[in-house]
Amino acid sequence: MKHHLYHITRRAVPLLLLAAICAAAWLYADGVYSFTFLQDEVPLPSVSSPLPKEDSTSAQSGKPATPADTAEPQGFTPIQLPPPDSLRTALNRNDVIALCKGYSFSPYTASSLAVDGFVLSTEPYDVSHSIFAKADGFPMLPDTRSYYDGYKTIVNYVRPDEKSAPVPQYSYKETEILAVQLYMGLVLVDDGYTVQLYNSDGTFAFSYTYGEYSPAYTRDKKGNPVFTKREIGEDGAYYDACYIPGEAGMIPSDYDDELDGRGLYFDYPPSYGIADNNLMRLATRQTVINRDAEGVETVEEKTLWAFAYSQYSRLTGYKFTGAFDFSEDLAAVLNEEGHLYYLGKYGYQAFNTLKNYYYYERYVTEYLLPPLTSGIESLGFYYYDHGLVRVRRQVVDWYGITYIDTLRVAVDEDVLINKKGEEFPIPAGFDIVAYSDGVILLEKDGKYGYMDHTGQWITQPIFEVARPFIEGCAVAGFHDGTTLMIDTAGNVVIPAGQYYHISDVSSGVVSAWNGKNWEIFHKMARFG
Repeated sequence: MKHHLYHITRRAVPLLLLAAICAAAWLYADGVYSFTFLQDEVPLPSVSSPLPKEDSTSAQSGKPATPADTAEPQGFTPIQLPPPDSLRTALNRNDVIALCKGYSFSPYTASSLAVDGFVLSTEPYDVSHSIFAKADGFPMLPDTRSYYDGYKTIVNYVRPDEKSAPVPQYSYKETEILAVQLYMGLVLVDDGYTVQLYNSDGTFAFSYTYGEYSPAYTRDKKGNPVFTKREIGEDGAYYDACYIPGEAGMIPSDYDDELDGRGLYFDYPPSYGIADNNLMRLATRQTVINRDAEGVETVEEKTLWAFAYSQYSRLTGYKFTGAFDFSEDLAAVLNEEGHLYYLGKYGYQAFNTLKNYYYYERYVTEYLLPPLTSGIESLGFYYYDHGLVRVRRQVVDWYGITYIDTLRVAVDEDVLINKKGEEFPIPAGFDIVAYSDGVILLEKDGKYGYMDHTGQWITQPIFEVARPFIEGCAVAGFHDGTTLMIDTAGNVVIPAGQYYHISDVSSGVVSAWNGKNWEIFHKMARFG
């Protein structure tokens, strides 16, 4: 009997000890007690727990703060201000204002957050590890919203008649040219005579005469922002020469738009349009001689594309008239007819995009096309994002294109498709304005709303002004100047009521006009 009790006790004691240790660890993690010699985890600053207002003596001095000036005591806890609720429930402007009321946007300086491991980030904003901070070193910002007026280009798509494909129609609208503009993380201070160029950290780079250089809204292979300058070639014709910012001024660039362009032109982050696998694009230029029925010859220069593992190991032949880098293991390509389709990572067409069927008692052909224009209005084309991509679907009369060579268009519309080529359902009556960061910007009757890639509304279509998501943030508002910034979950990042203008995020940088002066913010993130 004693022998059995000995063995039972010998086995039970370790189990009871292990259970006691587990219970103690659980109670410690739950906050029931703590050890004074162990430092508790510091909560990550976020929009849901805004940081206390920075001391104005360091925030407004124009000099970068030092760690000694900005470092908080170890283990500090940010002040817990009640954040505004998600805009998913807002039904009108008054609801938006009510949600933002009482929320003060008073961020730390970027240098103070850098002490705590935060860095300027161009990755999409994520409330779990991202926060906006006031940039240091910008004492030169003007106290003027704009110095002069100019014109902006507006593009609309019209169909000349009911059987024609839509065509872009451009118009020009007079608008103020903001005194502070952003271009791929650079800050441009423009007074109409001289443009002062500053880096994102506030250091002055150089200046140039107004109109001498213009942002090209594209990057070279190394990610440098490209500017253009109108110059005269050897043949006496004008052309746009390419430049990139150097240490003391603009330097010539070998940027080749046909080879280096990423399809769309807007203020995009460095990662946009970069392949997410090990496949690369290769191009070859060919001279083709065409001869018409009367024997007249014309010479055509063509660029054909292939995909490869390296310069010496190709995945496909040179057979595409257009090609874009892989995203989510699919790549957009164009064939000789200008039709758009997608390749899988093994070089085969991912899904069928050429279809023949009956449509209202007519035999029709359906295929996909690239966008009509290449600006930010076409955001969402070419690159898959959260399993969806924007395409232009055209349905034409099969008899017309087969026998009488006349294009009779029944349908020409922008849609979203998934990785099987299936159309993503859009609410009836809405048009796609943009698709980025897994969020669709939709418009109906002059009102804008945001819907995520699962089909859930992030915000109802209540806004009168709305911009696409860039780096996980979007600017929206109303015609009266009410402006705010939200993240992809509908959380308010910069509340309404504090700024009359908020820029899109530009490689981690944001500019804002508060009615009296300009402010620059950095989108900071802490990883790991």
